[in-house]
Amino acid sequence: EVKEKEKCECDPSMKEIVEFIRPHSDAFADLVECVDVDAPITLSFCFVCIVVHVLHSILGASRVEYVFSVPSFSHFYFYSLLSYFRLLSHVVGHSSWEHLGGNLIHMLLVGPMCEHEFGKKNMLRIMLWTTLSSGIGHVMFGRTNSHQLGASGIVFMLILLNSLLKMDSAGRIPLTFIFQVIVW
Repeated sequence: EVKEKEKCECDPSMKEIVEFIRPHSDAFADLVECVDVDAPITLSFCFVCIVVHVLHSILGASRVEYVFSVPSFSHFYFYSLLSYFRLLSHVVGHSSWEHLGGNLIHMLLVGPMCEHEFGKKNMLRIMLWTTLSSGIGHVMFGRTNSHQLGASGIVFMLILLNSLLKMDSAGRIPLTFIFQVIVW
């Protein structure tokens, strides 16, 4: 008796993509149908970081880093909308492929678990607050003529959130959380 292969149930967010691919390749459409978009916020953030870094590679570092890095106080122009935009945009800019790769690996390791536990909206809020606070922190305390860029603050936040996932109902703080705060 030959058993027919079970088909995956398509993730609703992938349905349109599968329908577009199906006329061209049934096998590839079947494969895409089995893909589960488990962490859309984390994946979208990673995708934006990659796009910005590709632009960085094509257009040159100085142009992209100007828009996707936050300067210290001495170069923050309070009457410039770009300065305020940079308080949020700096997390998607990276100085090298190695810098980007390191942040993406860490994000993809802990981001989906945190996003599943805290939800998409809360995850997005936490990421935005972390981005804004790290940008303001750099403006206030960064060395003169220095710029901050990259998602390391987001990665650190995700690692700390991940260590809190196993916090018990008694409200005890895991020792791993304390060690991570000290080490990082």
